[in-house]
Amino acid sequence: MNNTLQKWERLSTSTLFKHRFFTILEDIVRLPTGKTTAWWRFGDGPDFVLIIPMNEHGQVLVSYQYNNAPQSVVAEFAGGGVDHGESYPDAAQRELMEEVGYYARDLREISSFLYQNRHTGRRCRVFVGTQLEERKLAHDDNEFITTEWVDAATIDQRIADGVYDNGIMITAWCLAKLKDFGRKPATS
Repeated sequence: MNNTLQKWERLSTSTLFKHRFFTILEDIVRLPTGKTTAWWRFGDGPDFVLIIPMNEHGQVLVSYQYNNAPQSVVAEFAGGGVDHGESYPDAAQRELMEEVGYYARDLREISSFLYQNRHTGRRCRVFVGTQLEERKLAHDDNEFITTEWVDAATIDQRIADGVYDNGIMITAWCLAKLKDFGRKPATS
């Protein structure tokens, strides 16, 4: 990895926009060249969680939800924000129950990644949930979600074909496959 890049000096920060879910900030930064420029970013906040639910047959529960920004139905895994004082595993269980109606008796955090590194330092924490039991919590008022059990080969093909084009979902899927879905290696 190249360690010759220099950190930008943050000279000042102002709030451009505040919403109940996020804040947009503008930093005035000094670049390594000495030039100053404005750079927007999201305000700091907790990481968010994403859960890949798997059944005993190795199928994965894919969620589908209409998303206003791209104005289309987007495939995704259950997930969302972390409430104040809530642990990441507790947030993962809550989101799983709210969005798809399951509780994972085995829930493992397998990895995390920066999900929009140019504008936030927040991370997506990826969990795999197995040994699922039905347990529902009420949906958020603005969530209308359908689900489908899908085998791994079909997910791979839909990603390759561009049917699944959600970058967060694709990244989480790749990490889960690289980590063998959080399975512990067999001991002999």
